[in-house]
Amino acid sequence: MAESDKKTKKSKEERAKAFCSNAFAHNAFFLFDKATEIVKDYGSSTQMKQILDQMLHSILFLGNIHFSRYLPEYIFADVEMFHQTSEDFPGPFSHYQTHMALRTPFSYFLELVTICYGNDENIVKNTLSEILHDCRKSGDQYPLISTVICICESGASRYYGASLSCLSDQEREIMTAVSCVHVWHLNVSSAVMSVFPDDTGEPRSIKLPDTVKCRAYAVADIGQLKPPCKRCNQLYSLPGHTDHENPPGNCAETEAISNFFKAEKHGNSRQTLFRHNHQEEMQRMSNCFDKNMKKGMNYNINRVYPTQ
Repeated sequence: MAESDKKTKKSKEERAKAFCSNAFAHNAFFLFDKATEIVKDYGSSTQMKQILDQMLHSILFLGNIHFSRYLPEYIFADVEMFHQTSEDFPGPFSHYQTHMALRTPFSYFLELVTICYGNDENIVKNTLSEILHDCRKSGDQYPLISTVICICESGASRYYGASLSCLSDQEREIMTAVSCVHVWHLNVSSAVMSVFPDDTGEPRSIKLPDTVKCRAYAVADIGQLKPPCKRCNQLYSLPGHTDHENPPGNCAETEAISNFFKAEKHGNSRQTLFRHNHQEEMQRMSNCFDKNMKKGMNYNINRVYPTQ
């Protein structure tokens, strides 16, 4: 019996990986289930169905590149639910191994919440905070759950953003590179790329209009204002910053300010990125992506989901 126990005992690293995987899979399933519940209660639309579709693809993609690499069948452990979900959303299951996700699952979840409750900031913040009650931790983090949200306010309009909910540096750099190329507004992408990924360049700072204010909150302590980090001051000229410097693009302010620029039509958005001497920066993003992606993975920074 003792010999048998010795054979089956897992190493500390194996136990840590199993725990992290379980937390990831649990949160993945719960986050998507909660999103579908919100959509059902609010009233489904084509826009919401598309957001759910992209959110699910992002979940499956991040599960595929996770260091434990587990399949959709692990996230949707119930056979009936797995088959029903794959029938309702065939695209994510067909493309999660070949196409890049554009955003993190929590970013899509935040978008759904703001579509449904965006006129009431307190409902948005409370909805985001309450999901932690049913999520699992891996160490001191909740896999797939952003730690911070930001609200960029211009007059009566509010634009929300979330920090990159990536557990590893590799995942964070992959999603930052993809966001710079495909997602964030040109102004924000240019600022981030000036110091990403090597942090050796001179920060290219954005000056927001005086009427625009940003405020951030930790999801785990949603009632407490969180000052911007030193990086956000360098890139976005946000006052009252701390001395802590987060990785470029990681902060919730990045997505919120990008959404503000997109909505307020401050300059052109993505199409100009390839026409203003950004070839060198685009190559750096591609190199960063390739360096961090696991060998043998069939992904390309310019092959994204949804397919065009």
